[in-house]
Amino acid sequence: MFILLAALLMLPGTASGSQPKGRYQQAVISDEGGALCLRANDVPELKRAASIVTNVTIYHRQAGAQRPIWSQSYPPNEVAPPVISPGDCMDDVGTEENPLPALVPGAEYSAEVAGFIADKNGSPVRRWYSGHFCMVRSESGFEVRQVLFDRRRGAWRWDACGLES
Repeated sequence: MFILLAALLMLPGTASGSQPKGRYQQAVISDEGGALCLRANDVPELKRAASIVTNVTIYHRQAGAQRPIWSQSYPPNEVAPPVISPGDCMDDVGTEENPLPALVPGAEYSAEVAGFIADKNGSPVRRWYSGHFCMVRSESGFEVRQVLFDRRRGAWRWDACGLES
């Protein structure tokens, strides 16, 4: 079980425009006007239909462990669920009713979006989009910076945040 978990955590992100490696895909995490922006990679399967979101969780990472600090679920038939796509930031990441906690520089974070797409037959197929990020100081306050996996070094690039890799 540990080997499977380690293998999943070390999956590098898919390149923009490449075929997804399956159910688990890299999220694109950025800053949009000072807010956390979650997108999907630009993959062919999302050109025919967006991925319907069922759950979003933001984690604080510390000493190799993750602790959820924010979550939002979208039960079927209760509300119109958001979608995750390559083009637009996902709606509903920190709302007035369920605000995100303060994200601070010097901390490691990760985001996980669970969703599904309809396959060619219309049947739902699960997808998980995940990625790591941090907050860094900028002239305008704080900004979100995505942390990517460096295949050559075999490590996550936390140094992009001023943290140890």
